[in-house]
Parts: sequence; structure tokens; C-alpha cells
Amino acid sequence: MGCGASNSSAPVAFKSKVSPEPTFAAVEQRRKSRVDPIQLKNWPEPCPPATYKEDIFKQEDFKQWDQRALTVRNYGIPNDFLTLSRYLCDGASNELSKVRAIYIWVTTQDCNQVDNSVQVDLNSPLGYLAALKQEKGSYAGLFGRICTESDVPCVTIRGFAKGVGYQPGQKMDAGNFGASWNAVLIDKYWRLIDVHWGARFITGDDKKDDWKLIDSDTSAAVDKTQTMTYDSDDFYFLSDPDKLIFSHFPDEQRWQLLDTPKQIAQFERQAFIKRHFFKLGLSIKSHPDAIIECPEGESDIQFALPMHTWVTFAYKLFAISSSTVEKNIVSSASKLGQFVIQQSMNKIISFNLSFPMTGNFLIELYATAESLEKDANKRASYMNHVCSYIINCTKAKPDCEALPKTASLKGFGPGIDAIRKSLVPLSHQSGVIITATGQVEVRFKMENGLVDFAHFLHSNKYDDEKLENYCVHRFVDDEVIFSVNLPSNGDFTLDIFGELENKEDNKSLPHICSYLIRCNKPGITNPPFAATLDSMFGVRGEKKYMDKNKIKFNPQDPFIVTDSGEVVIEVESDPSITFQGALEYRTPEDQSEPMNDHVFFERTGYVGKLQLTLPKAGFYRLGVFTRKKSKPDADPVEVFNYLINCTSVHADLIQYPVPFANWTEDCVLYEPKQGLLPYDEEINFSVSIPGAESVFVVRPGEANEEYEKVCPLTRSADDDDTWDGSIKTGVSTGDLQLAVIYKNGDHPQGLLKFEVHFLNMNSH
Repeated sequence: MGCGASNSSAPVAFKSKVSPEPTFAAVEQRRKSRVDPIQLKNWPEPCPPATYKEDIFKQEDFKQWDQRALTVRNYGIPNDFLTLSRYLCDGASNELSKVRAIYIWVTTQDCNQVDNSVQVDLNSPLGYLAALKQEKGSYAGLFGRICTESDVPCVTIRGFAKGVGYQPGQKMDAGNFGASWNAVLIDKYWRLIDVHWGARFITGDDKKDDWKLIDSDTSAAVDKTQTMTYDSDDFYFLSDPDKLIFSHFPDEQRWQLLDTPKQIAQFERQAFIKRHFFKLGLSIKSHPDAIIECPEGESDIQFALPMHTWVTFAYKLFAISSSTVEKNIVSSASKLGQFVIQQSMNKIISFNLSFPMTGNFLIELYATAESLEKDANKRASYMNHVCSYIINCTKAKPDCEALPKTASLKGFGPGIDAIRKSLVPLSHQSGVIITATGQVEVRFKMENGLVDFAHFLHSNKYDDEKLENYCVHRFVDDEVIFSVNLPSNGDFTLDIFGELENKEDNKSLPHICSYLIRCNKPGITNPPFAATLDSMFGVRGEKKYMDKNKIKFNPQDPFIVTDSGEVVIEVESDPSITFQGALEYRTPEDQSEPMNDHVFFERTGYVGKLQLTLPKAGFYRLGVFTRKKSKPDADPVEVFNYLINCTSVHADLIQYPVPFANWTEDCVLYEPKQGLLPYDEEINFSVSIPGAESVFVVRPGEANEEYEKVCPLTRSADDDDTWDGSIKTGVSTGDLQLAVIYKNGDHPQGLLKFEVHFLNMNSH
């Protein structure tokens, strides 16, 4: 940059901020005058400046000059330009301070406030404003006049500008897009200024009626009402030439102030980029031209994002209404659904467009910078138009289907809302997940404590209710993991909602992020997960209780896959806490089947073991409940649960005896471990029961109110708590119970229940 050595160092509101050039009566005379080159007197020739705007201008350094200009505006306009110049520039030590004061004064004038009785007079400031109001003068002329009175070298540049009514790729003509702006000489370099576009802009949609909206990620309607708004904009103050060239093309090539000047055809062809594109720190990554050829029915538009600012995007997609294609699109919009996949990853934002038919399309992109401090429940209420492209689709994408619905208004993938909840994506930075198996795990690190979550899976093939049990989530230490089983191939969207656990007003969970999950392999089928009310596994909202009582589980990951059908879960806790497990199996008919006779808990000191046998292939849910030993009548509290996938059938695995409430963790069953006993066989019993006066096996009477003693057990000579014996199950089937009479007690209490069946012990 530079030309040689120098001695000096809408719902979301969408705004299309473009400024109209006044229509002058003598267009032909103006066109002729453009042929004459600008006379520079004894000023230096224009060349690329050696520095950027940000190198010489910091707004906070010029607050006094901004205030000076606003004071002059508020306390009345002088009658002549010389007096106005002195008011604005008195005490300025350099051209930059003068130019700043003049720019702020001009761009903060609201011509609508000029009384209609004021006569047009190009030799007085107020009269010139009246001329602007009546489109009989130019902003560039007003700015140049004040600069001349202030001894600031200034020229008026004529050329073309992509203003109101411009569409991407459109040819320039002086009648519709003629414009004028200024260059000022500051510290031996010319700098570009457009006070007209810096002073006012048009809100509202300026497209012709032949464009029809067919897809948008916002519910805001297209506003056809155009309104002129006066508001000072610093983008057009000392604009960098490489940015202004996207909207302004001078008649004289030298006033581009570029090392490599553009030709008019390049200017017309280049992408239609708006000033907010540069304000947000965006840059083009994929398509430098405004017209995108789409020969295969698909296109991917990409932009580089700024490093230290989070930018949120939205889009609107239009089709040309004059084509028969558009009529088909509009008439079947509800069937077509979403055309655009928006996602960001590694500071690249992409918009992937797929078209099921040929035609001409227009995409408008909107964006805004967001703060991490904003409420995650709210989307930025104001987004600015940043760029537009026209897409010529000459061939439809084969097998193109609409995307499933999603709750996301910010594209796919983890974004600003995940950051606000201190969730760091560990597995999938991209918003689109490709899977060959239909099985996906999405993992986040929770940096700000436990979060309450909800999730929803969507597809165009299935009702939401059908997909409820095809996604679950679980907690492992400081991670949350979402497991997805797709019932078939195709496109699915996963919406994730969540909130901090300690937030008091979390009546409804706000949206955090969404993923598009794609499985293109035919024939894929996956079963649903085990039924559970909230599809959540791991810590059950009782983390403080677990920490207080030093409760730890091993494995910590609540999702277990086993091929053997045998699972052992270790539990460590304060001995004052007692545990019990509740096991459920999800049947092929999508029903929940209790299987508590396949889980047994035993404990030694601080460590206990939950032993599980899983005879059937499929998903099981194990809930782990606790209560204080000192409060045996209290309702147990579920503190943890597991999701277990048994991949094989194991019909030979034993079932355990069912414990009664009197079976405490001080008791130990040595044998028999199985709860299903064979018919008419001798069975050895060995058990440890502290405090027992007598122990025996009984057959319960009617209504379990009376006991028929079958066999008493004998106290061990080596250990007063251990009882041994053998019994014959008998020739009748039914229940047997291990019972006890405690010291100082006179009534037997049931401890464990066994079942006698017609089976052979060797089969187990």
C-alpha cells in the first residue's frame, strides 16, 4: 500500500442501508462534465495511501471535534460558509481534525428538518441544505465548499455507485447509478469520503416485484416500504480504497487509489458487498463474483469470520417470479422446506444451497455482532444486510430433499448460545455430521457446572413422537454426551436445549445449538434406546447429595455396552448410605419390562457391588437409589442411572433372589447366588446375617401371613453370623424364602425370595 517514499509517517428487522444519489435535472450536462479530468492545481497526484484508515484515525481521539460539530448544529447554522468553517475548524492543527469536524457537521444534518420556506442558495449553508432537500445540490458539493473555506485540499469525484435498486451483476449507467463523492488530502495522501452515504440511508426492500421470497431462517416479512433515514455513519469517513471499490467506481481510474486498478467490467461482476460486511470484519472466502453458476444444483458460499468477534447470520432466498420454475417453487413451498444449510467452523461461515429444480435465485445475507453478555433466550433484534448473490442453477441436484425442521435460528453447529452456557464442543465443531452407521455421539465439556438439558430429534420420515427414544444424553464428570441412534438412513436434525442448573427462572429451557445428521448408507437400522422419562443418564440432579455422602460410581460413564451379559458396578460411599437397584428391559414391542431379579447388591465396608445379569439382547435401564440407614422408612432417592446395551442373547444367565426390605447391606449371601431353583433337588445355603437368633428356609403360607418351615440352617462354629445348611426344594413349585428371627424377636422376617421351577441345575 502506498505510492513511494514519504516524509510523514426484523421479529428480526432487516435493514438494507444504501443511499440514493439525487436525481439532477441536467443529467446530460453532468455526463459531459465527467469527461474532464479533475484539476489538481499544485496538489500531489493521487496514489494508494501508505496506511490504512485505522492507522491514522481512532474515533475516541476526535471526540472534541465531533462535539464541536454537534454544538454548531444544535445552536443554529451560520449565514455564510466562511463563518461556518471558522466555527468548525477554529484551533485545528492539522487537516484531519478539520475534515473530521466538517464530516460530522454535514452527516448529522437532517434535511427533512429544513423549513420549506428556506430558499435554495448554494452560497449559504442553510440554503445549500434546502437544495439537498429539493435534490438541487449534491452532498459532495457541500462538503467540498466547506473544505475550500477551511483550506483543506478537496476534490469531487464522479463515477458510479451501487445504490438503491442495484442488483448483483447489474450493468452501470449514469442515469440510475451516477454518484459523486470526495477525496481530501491529509498528510500528503488522498483519502476517500462519501458524506452522502455517510449522512443518510434507505430502509426497506428495494428489489423489483419479480423476486419472490421462497426460503428464510426468519419469520420477518419482506418490507417493501422504503424510508429515508438520516444517521451519521463513520464507514464512509476516510474509507479504505480496497473496501470502497466494492460500491464506488470513479470515472477516472487514478481515483480508485489502488495498486491494481479495476476495470468497469470487474466492478460490475464482483460480489455485491455492503459496508456492514467490512464493519463486522468479514472477508470473502469462496465467491468473489456476484453471479454464481450452479451447474450441479448445489453451491457453497463461504466467508472468513473475525478472530475476536462473534457474528450471527441470517438469510433470505428469492426466486425470479417470471419463470415457470418459481411458480412451482412458490406453490409447493411447504413441501420443499429449507434450501440452505448454514454452519460455521474454524472461523469460516458457510451457506450450502441445494436446489431440487433449475432457475435463477437471489440470496441476501444479513449479520450482526453479538455479545457474550446478552441473554441467550434472545436473538439479536437487528441485523444488517451484508451481501447478496444471484445464483443461476442450470441443473437440479439429484435426489434433493427438504431438510427436517429445526429450532435453530442461527444455523447448525455450536455457536454463541453454547458459549454463553460455557459449553465447549469436544466431538463436533461442524454443524453437519456424516455417519455411515447411523450412530453418533456429540460431546460437550461443561465449564460452568451441571446443566439441565433437553433434546429433540426431527425427520421428514417420522413423527417427532416416534423419534423420542432414539436420542439420550448422559453426564460423565464435566462432560455431557448426546447419543443418537438413527432408525434409518436420511437427514435428521438434533435440537439441544439447556440451562444452568442453579438458574431460578428456568421454566423453559432455551435453545443452545442444533446439528444436521446425515446417513446416506441404505439399509441402516438402529433400535431405540431404553425408555426413560427424560432420556437422561448419569447423575440425576443430586450431585450435592452425592458429594456430601462421598458417593462414587465405577464405571463413571453411564452408557455401558456388554457382549457377555454380565455387568458389575462398584459403588463407594459413606457406610451410612444404603443402595438398591431397579432394572428395566426395553422389549422389541417398545414396552418396559421390570427385571429386578437380575440385579443384586452386596457391600463390604465402604465399597459395594451391583451385580447384573442380562439374558436378553437390547437396552436396559438401571436406576440406583439410596437412603440413609437411619431412616429406613424414607422414600429412596434416585441418584444415578445407567443405560446398558447388551449385544447378545444369554438365556443361561442366572436371575438373582429378590431381596426384601429386611435384607440389609450387612447381610452376605454366599450361596445359592441364583434366584431360580430347580425342582426336587438338594440345594446348599450359606449366608451371613449379623444379630440373627435363628435362620431358616420357609415356604410362605397363604397371603404370606404364615410360614411353613422347610429347613433350619445351622450356625457356623467359626462365625456366629454365618449360617449353613442344605434343603430339598420338594416336589411342588412355588416360592421359597430365606427368613430370620433376630435376637429379642419372636416373629420371622423374610430376607430373600427364591422361585422353584421345573429346570435342571446343570442348565445354569
